[in-house]
Amino acid sequence: MTGRLPDFSIHELNLPDSLNGPDSKDFRELSSVMDTMVLETWGSLDRALSAQVRLAGWRDTPYEASRNFFGRVDGRIIGHASCFVPLTDKVHTAWLHLDVLDAYRWRGIGTALLRTVEEVAGAGGQTR
Repeated sequence: MTGRLPDFSIHELNLPDSLNGPDSKDFRELSSVMDTMVLETWGSLDRALSAQVRLAGWRDTPYEASRNFFGRVDGRIIGHASCFVPLTDKVHTAWLHLDVLDAYRWRGIGTALLRTVEEVAGAGGQTR
């Protein structure tokens, strides 16, 4: 870990009803930050999903439930972690995803986000 651990907070994302609703601010900000993380990783936005596709993909279905979390530093979203859990398969697995903006890596934020989604998965019985 380099540099001092910044003051950060982790929040669960409440999915908005729509992209333009009054409750969509956090989702829209997170979607924009995720585009930045795709750009940092791949050098283009070719692999980025639209906000509309992200919103649809993160909604629970009869087959899978998801929970999404984001980290904030100085009021700004700087990272994201998600946990997708199968609802119908008798498996003890979950799919976890994590990403943090380059400027905030190696400061413990990604570790804290990962622990958050690992706890969510473990509480649901997902052990692998």
